[in-house]
Amino acid sequence: CVAKQVHGRFPPSTALAIPFIYGFPFGQGFINFSLATGLSLLSFAYWMKLTARGANVARSILFVPISCLLWLTHIFGWAILSLLAFSYQLVVLSKQNKKPTDVVFQTIKSLIPLSLPMILLTYDGFHNIGLTYTGGFFNPITKADSLINVLRDRWMLWDCFSLACVFVAIWVAYRDKKFTCSNELMVAVGILAFTFVLLPSVIFGSAFADTRILPHIFIIGVLSIGRVAKFEGDNRQFAFICALFLIVRIAGTSVSYFIADGVSRERLTALNYFSPGARVLNLTGDACPREWELPRHAHLGSFVVIRRGGFSNDQFTLPGAQLLRVKYAAAIPFQTDPSMFVYSQECVAKARRQSNGDQPAGLTIAEALRVFPREAFDYVWILKPVGVYSPPPDLVQLWLGKDSIVFGVSRRKAR
Repeated sequence: CVAKQVHGRFPPSTALAIPFIYGFPFGQGFINFSLATGLSLLSFAYWMKLTARGANVARSILFVPISCLLWLTHIFGWAILSLLAFSYQLVVLSKQNKKPTDVVFQTIKSLIPLSLPMILLTYDGFHNIGLTYTGGFFNPITKADSLINVLRDRWMLWDCFSLACVFVAIWVAYRDKKFTCSNELMVAVGILAFTFVLLPSVIFGSAFADTRILPHIFIIGVLSIGRVAKFEGDNRQFAFICALFLIVRIAGTSVSYFIADGVSRERLTALNYFSPGARVLNLTGDACPREWELPRHAHLGSFVVIRRGGFSNDQFTLPGAQLLRVKYAAAIPFQTDPSMFVYSQECVAKARRQSNGDQPAGLTIAEALRVFPREAFDYVWILKPVGVYSPPPDLVQLWLGKDSIVFGVSRRKAR
């Protein structure tokens, strides 16, 4: 809808944007974030449509509830819509030969209907800001890592090659005068990129804050590319290349998801050994150094909550972010995320040397099995273990999978 609004039709470059829907944020499981940002693009297309018709009053009325709906879905959806609307209004008003100060003033004025979520955030969320962590500003290493992770899924060479193809397409289109590109969306790319540079890696305890905006920079970037001017033959070739990229990339993603589905189904066989209302200690191996394949097993413990109505220690809690709270004090320190992560002895030793004892360095499986509170859990579910460990005598093996194992906690032996 965004591409059709600015170009009058769906350009071939639309095909290049579709794979980014299944980019890093979606693969990591940020479902409400992905929904909100998708809705933000639809809302932005509607914003442009109303602006082009001169229906500014209708736009102002309609976008008060729309902005609130986006904010309720995920705050990033509202933020992305605000940035896109700001960039669009900036270009549109600049074309009217107004003074720069008038352009900026009228642009900000036009965004007032989008400001209600800021008031709601001030009322509901700012009192919790001091309780959460924000950091990771202007780190070139993490920024570069975020950039190459945009299409991260399973195969590093394939994912990076796919990203490079899109980057080259945008670079060539912006430099080659044969391509017609939308000024409104090109400015939006610049503003989104500038925002990415300013954003820290963690905002109010929410990780990958800067990484999440990157797929939308590429989406807007390719959508800004229109036709190859006056050359129908070149247009057909460009359309063929874009369609071929979409087909091959989606085919690869489908194969990856098929593999992930099979692996997850095998691991979730463990649920058959948990009784309803079970209290499960989930210990998930975290690779060091990091593997390229997305850690889809990291929060499989959540299925204990969904399918067994039980407790799992993999739920994360952020003050002001969730309506639900974890109140199971008996499980401390294995109550919430990241207590489910365990590491190899080498990783733990390295982390402890680097932190000099200032911050927790994590536990090995053996350490976690030794210190977890027995009375708080009925089962232990170890997923993709790392390092060597020997289960304590009060743990009884119930099931062994390809890379996971379930133990029952014996109360008699624990005494």
